[in-house]
Amino acid sequence: MDHIGGVTTLKQPAPFAKVAIGKSDAGYAAGQIPLPIYPGIRGVLLRVAGAVMRPGSFRADILLEKGDRIGTLRCIPLPGHTPGSIGLLDERTGTFFAGDILRYDGTNIAEGPAGFTMDLDNSRQSMRTIASLTFSILLPGHGVPLRDNAAGQVRAFIATLPAPHSESV
Repeated sequence: MDHIGGVTTLKQPAPFAKVAIGKSDAGYAAGQIPLPIYPGIRGVLLRVAGAVMRPGSFRADILLEKGDRIGTLRCIPLPGHTPGSIGLLDERTGTFFAGDILRYDGTNIAEGPAGFTMDLDNSRQSMRTIASLTFSILLPGHGVPLRDNAAGQVRAFIATLPAPHSESV
């Protein structure tokens, strides 16, 4: 809901605004694929919030895939949190928009909460993709900007993650 909940409301005063999303999330946004149901109390709370918020559905105007560009932003697929999660890299300014895959609270970098990550293995592989990028500023979907040696700090954090299943055997 925090990804798509306000799109229809935002488009009302700006009907010509374009909405871009990762191609693999288009079915969720359009209501063709049901949103995931999380287990436990978190799932109950989300279903109640969804009933109250009624995020609505919409057809995205632009479906982004690897390497696609919007202005100076290059699409980096980061599946895991959702199948179509993406990051956007502005190589001109060295800014990386990470979405929900990483968080930074001003002190610590963390991965997005496992309870809200659809595929943890894919998410961690996507973090390894981030480690291969060059950027100086990290803008996470939740938290505050990381400006001090952002790429280096992200690489150090990612080095602490468990090895992928295929490498740990």
